[in-house]
Amino acid sequence: MKKNKKNYLIAGIIIAGVLVGRSLLLRKPSDEIVYTVNQGRLADTIQVSGVYTTAAQTEVISPAKGVITKLYVKNNDEVKKGDPLFHVESTATAEEKAAALANYQSAINNLRIARQNKDSLDTSMWAKQKAYLDARNNLNSMNSNLLEGSNNPATGDEYTELEINSIRSAFTKAEKDFLASEKQYKEADIAIASAQAAVASSKLSYDATKSITVKAPANGKVVNLLKKIGDGVTASTANKIAEPVLIIANLENPSITAKISEAYIPRLKEGQKAEIVFDAARDQTFEGFIEAIDTVGTDVAGVITYNARIAIKDITPNIRPNMTGVVTISTFYKDNVLSVPNSAILFKDGKTYVKKAGKEKDNLIEVKLGVRGLVKTEIVDGLSEGTEIVANISSN
Repeated sequence: MKKNKKNYLIAGIIIAGVLVGRSLLLRKPSDEIVYTVNQGRLADTIQVSGVYTTAAQTEVISPAKGVITKLYVKNNDEVKKGDPLFHVESTATAEEKAAALANYQSAINNLRIARQNKDSLDTSMWAKQKAYLDARNNLNSMNSNLLEGSNNPATGDEYTELEINSIRSAFTKAEKDFLASEKQYKEADIAIASAQAAVASSKLSYDATKSITVKAPANGKVVNLLKKIGDGVTASTANKIAEPVLIIANLENPSITAKISEAYIPRLKEGQKAEIVFDAARDQTFEGFIEAIDTVGTDVAGVITYNARIAIKDITPNIRPNMTGVVTISTFYKDNVLSVPNSAILFKDGKTYVKKAGKEKDNLIEVKLGVRGLVKTEIVDGLSEGTEIVANISSN
């Protein structure tokens, strides 16, 4: 009997424990936290990612297929437009050179013919325009005479049906001839443009068979030069662009370009300060400022973004163009203010409150708001420093 009572007691304890545990598990945890109001700086920031860009980057591609026999520069050399960079000795055979030259000369001849054809069409068009104007004058004169009841001035007699039809037919033919000639003249420009493109293409092919010293197309610093003397290079073709031998970069005025959501744009303006941290050097922070922002946004699949250029100050050599980084932009800051988390603010009956921490019945404090940020809001009246309030107030 005592043993049964003991078993019943143990079972009761277990059941009670389960019920208590179940109630604890099912009870909704409170999200409310206690926040102490302090005086300090209220700052608002926006974070975006971007890519480090330079003022200019010019790829230098060999115009000839061959072997580099001379290098006049090395990486990080400063060059000016027209300075020699490298010499390429062509590896084209005599047959390839002859064929390329023949194609180039043929393209030049075709361009000459296309231009001559346009001149001929121009002459023909003006002649047919004169015939058209004469035919129209004859038609207008006949119509005027018919209305006035006058005779045909050429015969002195009334217009016959044959004369009427002949004048009308001559006008229709002259008009069609002129319009056709005018169309041919306009289309001649298309033929000339095509011939010019053929000349440019064939010249590239011809130049690719010749040895050449390549010169700098712009001022800047030589970078990305990996070729050495004896290395082969190729020229671009109509179907494929060759890899650059080197790049001439203008590394002055470095900046980072970022795409910014339309939701942030109203809070941004030129001159705002920024901090940049690059993915490749997270231990370094660079100062910058917004240099320019797009006026017109870009729509991609319904998402509107605006490009912004953020200038970077005192960038170090270990940060290189096309590296990515995170930009933190300060949209505003204010010192010596009281602020509270946005989640602590309550709106009721057209007034603004915060909830004082504690179990008092009347624990709502009416406050007056100042500047509102993404995370915190300035309190200009109603609170004193050190007051404990509730943030992340539950909606229930």
